[in-house]
Order: sequence, then structure tokens, then C-alpha cells
Amino acid sequence: MIRSAISDEPLLTTKERVKRAISLITKGKKLSAQENKWISSISNHLESNLLIEKQHFKTIPFSTK
Repeated sequence: MIRSAISDEPLLTTKERVKRAISLITKGKKLSAQENKWISSISNHLESNLLIEKQHFKTIPFSTK
């Protein structure tokens, strides 16, 4: 919110921020079907949790991939 107030950038929802970040990370890259599934899982997790820690990769849904 502070960044938005001082820079006149629109305030983005969590979903919009995650989508923007994923787009920047994957821009210009050809991902396999498996990589796309991982990106989707990570994106979904970030939209709900705002954070991924090492321990999360040991739990469902990451541990089932």
C-alpha cells in the first residue's frame, strides 16, 4: 500500500501480483508440461499463502508431484 501511495501505482490484489511475477519469471521460456504444472501449483500456493518455505515442498500438493 505504501508503494502505491508514493508512486501512483495501482494497488494490486494478491492474485494479480502473483500472476505478474509468474509472467516475469516465465517470459521467453518454453516450459514442459511438468514445469507448467509446478508453476501452477506454486502460483496457487502463493495466492493463498503469500509465502513458500522449504517445508512446504514436503507437503501436499508439492510432495505428490
